Formats: sequence, structure tokens, C-alpha cells
Amino acid sequence: MSKQLLFITTLICIISVKAQNISIETKLTASDRAAVDNFGWSIDVDNNYAVIGAPFKNEFGSGGAVREDVGAVYIFETDNTGNWNEVNKISASDAQIDDRFGWTVAVDGIYIVVGAPYEDEDVNGMNTLNNAGAIYIYERDDTTGIWSEVQKIVASDRQENDNFGYAVAIDDDFIAVGSFLEDEDGIGNNTIQDAGSVYMIKKGANGIWGESQKIVASDRDFFNWFGEKVSISNDYLVVAAKEESEDAQGNNYLGEAGAAYIFHKDGSDNWSQTQKITASDRSVFANFGTDVSIDGNFIAVGAILEGEDALGQNTLTEAGAAYIFEKTNSGIWIQVDKLVPSDRNTGDEFGISVSIHGDHVIVGANREDEDENGGNTLNSSGSAYIYERDSFGSWNQIQKVVASDRSNVDNFGFDVSLSEEYAFIGANWENEDENDTNSLSNSGSVYLVNRSPLLNVIEQPDTESYFSLFPNPVKEQLFVEFENIQSKGTIKIYDLLGREKYIKNYNNVKRMNITFEGVAGYYFVKIEDVNGAEIIKKFIKL
Repeated sequence: MSKQLLFITTLICIISVKAQNISIETKLTASDRAAVDNFGWSIDVDNNYAVIGAPFKNEFGSGGAVREDVGAVYIFETDNTGNWNEVNKISASDAQIDDRFGWTVAVDGIYIVVGAPYEDEDVNGMNTLNNAGAIYIYERDDTTGIWSEVQKIVASDRQENDNFGYAVAIDDDFIAVGSFLEDEDGIGNNTIQDAGSVYMIKKGANGIWGESQKIVASDRDFFNWFGEKVSISNDYLVVAAKEESEDAQGNNYLGEAGAAYIFHKDGSDNWSQTQKITASDRSVFANFGTDVSIDGNFIAVGAILEGEDALGQNTLTEAGAAYIFEKTNSGIWIQVDKLVPSDRNTGDEFGISVSIHGDHVIVGANREDEDENGGNTLNSSGSAYIYERDSFGSWNQIQKVVASDRSNVDNFGFDVSLSEEYAFIGANWENEDENDTNSLSNSGSVYLVNRSPLLNVIEQPDTESYFSLFPNPVKEQLFVEFENIQSKGTIKIYDLLGREKYIKNYNNVKRMNITFEGVAGYYFVKIEDVNGAEIIKKFIKL
């Protein structure tokens, strides 16, 4: 059965939610925003807390002296009304010029990890090694809610320009730290320039974090950049190496096609490589592994320079793609989908960021130019695309998201993060504050989309319907047919963010023909009759 027919059989339903209650975005900015902060460069969210990095934040010393690119991180908490408020700004206890604290961030429970890959000193502030890198761990006090720095960690074999802390991820008692320009293997031998490494940091019984293992790729090679991105979920770790050139078997050289490596933690807390994954349609310079995200049995991998669509056709240079892998019952990860946007175009760099959570994945395309309707071109304003896994295992685009105040070169989508209820989307080159005033060049912003209504749709028996939609999916012409002739009422179409896309009154009709030109995705049709009754159905636009 074709994917289109699967859509038809599964998506025709009546829904009890009201489309207008689906929340549109909130915009977050730093309380002390300044030009070139790049707030939104890095984002992570866990439950009620969101952590946002601004690695190019300047600090001012005595006499107004500027310390450039020290970096800062902002912590936001949601209250019981759903509002997100800045509750802490954190910076390194030994902050210095050009540390770029906040280059990457991760949060899990009461812990926050911040990467500062350009930091030079060890944990005692000594032994300067240019750009050796460091991470900082913060812990939340349950009584006061204050986050305090508890440890600084550097690599046991730190060297200049290793960039330890370029990527971080945390899950329970383990932190993964990427050092993508590191040269030595797991025991400090076999120097290979910029092969890359990942350091596993484990929390001890005394609550102190310490390095437990250094891991490298089984087929490490020059300039692979293993560890530029990392992601952990339970006992699995995914490490990106977008510059890697061989396939999963170490054959078929394609320069910078990219790869990702999967590690599994055993009962003794040792991490071992179990698999190397590459794209099924790998190509030269695709950069598979631009970003990675793992949640449960699914992995998402971005490839910003991939040129072909999901069928391997319609080449568009640097359009980008994302790949979904699923773990089988035998523990093998297999590619189950390739995602491209409905309006893909040259140079969009779709896949610059990915975040997967449950049955949803969000993919950033920071170089994309058009709004959600495919119009109003603004150079590199940026977009993000949300996909949903259906009951047949297919991942389908349900929404394209752009900023309400989009402008040229906002970089919207540079980083993304999904939680149970929200999608966070960074626009690190955005200029205006949350009220769209006080322009400060590249100060940066983060946008929120409340996705919880999408996860709590309640279906009703089709017998309660008094109208039908066809065809479903639809390309242009959508027909609405009533059981009986209807006197008066209104028909409206909303997208999944609750934005009204179409409205028309009707009078004494049995069938209506609607020409709908929205972008591909899910939409709601709502009928409001003269008696005040409301019926909503969902359809998909191809």
C-alpha cells in the first residue's frame, strides 16, 4: 500500500479539540541582551527548565574594560500558567576572554552542563593550553531553586586546540563531552590529527563527577571530527563524525559523506561501540552527522549538504536532509526514513539541527528563505519543520514554523530542542527584543511553540459527523460535503499552530469546493453552524 493511501485510511477523523486553542509562539530574550551575544546559539530543555547559551556575550570589568566572547548561559523556568521566565544567568567562575562559555548546553534533572571549548586553563586555573577546553557542571538547590557551579572538568590528556566541551550531553549519571579536534586514541597513543574523541564523565557515589572513559571511533582517521555532536538516551550514546568518508563497513570512500557511531553501556558502566551508521544514499560532502539526537528507540541525524530528495531525485545543492533510524528487537539500528521539507530549495541547509522526542522530531533549516506559505522571501530568515510518526511508522511533515517577526539573516532554526510540551527554536542572529523593539544586531532570540495540543487529540466516532472531507490528502481542491442541505454557517481552516488560513460563510449548500494553497502539512477544518455547534476534522495537504 502506498504512503498516500496509508494517509487516507488513517487521517480522516473528527477531533474534539478547538484549533484556536493551539498556542502560537512565545519569544524569549536575555534580560541583559546586547549586540552580538548570539543568545539561542545552543538550547536544551528538560521538564520545567530551558537552558540557552550566548557564547559571544561580552563582560565588562573595572573601568568599563570589555572582555570579549566570555559567554553566558540563561536559565528559564515555566510557571504554573505556562509562562517561561528567566530565573538565573550563569557564567564560569574563572571566566576569561574568548572562552565562549555556552557554546553548548545540556540539562537533566538538577544538573546543567555547559561547554567552553575555547577555555585555556585546567581546573586550578593553571597550565594554560590554548583552546584545550573545559566543561562546567551546575546543580540546582531544591530549596532555593538556585543553580550553582559545583565542578569544572577538563580532559585527563588535555592538549592545545582539542576543543574539549565543543559538544555535551547528559543523561542520569553520565555526561558525554565531545572533543572533535583531539588527536590520540583511548589510551593516548596513535596520534591522528583531528580524528576526534569523546570523554565519558560519571557521577560517583559521593556526588563528584569524574572522567570514567575516553572513547574513539573503531575506524578513526584524519580530520573525521568524531565528537562534534553527541546525544545520550538511557544506555545508548550517539556520536557524530560528519567529515568521515567510509561507509559502515569501512569501504566505498566518499569524501565527507559523514557517519555516526552508536555506543552501548554494559552492566559495568563501560561504553562500547556497537554500530556505525551512514545514510542509505550517502554522497560526497553530504555531512551526515551535522547534528544527532536520540530518544528511546529512535535516532535523528542531520545532513545539511545532502542534495537529493527522499527518493534520491531532484538534486538541489545543499538543500539538506535528515535521517531516522530505529532500533530493532535484535538491537540493530536501521534507517527507516529520510526526511526532506515540502518546500526544499537550494542552500536551505535543512538538518543543521535536529531534536527527537517520542513520536515527533523537529529539524532546523537556518538558511531557508520563505514563510510558512512559501512566500515573502527573506534571505536566511530560517525555518523549522515538525514531523510526526504515524501508526504505520512513517514520519510525516505536519508543520513548517517560522518566526512571527522574521527578518533577513535571523538564522531561525540554528538550534532546536523538543520537550513533552514545547518546541524551542533558536534564532541567534535575531535583532529585536520580545516586544520587537530595541534592535541590537545579532543579540539573538529563542521562540517557543506549545506542541501539547498536538499530542492530546481525542478522536470521536465518525457517526457524530455531519460532513465529510475528500480527497484526503488533498493537493488543491478540497470538497466539503454535508449529510443534508445546511442553511447558514461558517467554514474555517487552521494550521496546527491555530493560525487561521481560510474562512468562508455558507448558505443553503450541500457541498462546498475549496481551493486551498497552504504548504504541505496537517490542517483543521472547523464547521460552525447557525446553532453554534462546532465540528472539527483534520486533513493533510500534499
